[in-house]
Amino acid sequence: IKCQTDDYGNPTDELDPFAKLVLDNIGSDASTVPEVQVDPKVSQYIKEKIEHVNENADKKSSHVKNFFILPTDFSINGGELTPTMKMKRNKILEKYQAYVERMYRE
Repeated sequence: IKCQTDDYGNPTDELDPFAKLVLDNIGSDASTVPEVQVDPKVSQYIKEKIEHVNENADKKSSHVKNFFILPTDFSINGGELTPTMKMKRNKILEKYQAYVERMYRE
């Protein structure tokens, strides 16, 4: 679920037009990231897509078992991406450690 960025490339809470279109199609009124994080329609939609992907996965070890929606998109300025848009995995795990721990507890 992609959000819009400001003039400096920083992610905002406002969802991009395509994300809003998808959410509108599933009957969600969410238009910001905080709204998406708590919308049961969004969670159900994502769960259904994950189930479909898992059914077509070659290996059970490839299955997605849980997910969470972060409060902001990854960005260069946020420290999660390099200038060539590669993920900084250690920085991401450090920054979102509480989310990851909660995901593994559930």
